[in-house]
Amino acid sequence: MFFIAWVLKTLTLRIGGAKLYESYSVPIASGTIAGCIIGMILGGTIWIVRFFIPF
Repeated sequence: MFFIAWVLKTLTLRIGGAKLYESYSVPIASGTIAGCIIGMILGGTIWIVRFFIPF
């Protein structure tokens, strides 16, 4: 994962420059990380509720 991210960052900076990197790559990476965290929080909460309060 680290190597793939490094290659994508290098290619983005070389092809599109810093403006492309700041306007597209950073928001995509931030959104992906935030989405994963929100999904883990919601999934964990639902799992705890379903585990302790079965139907």
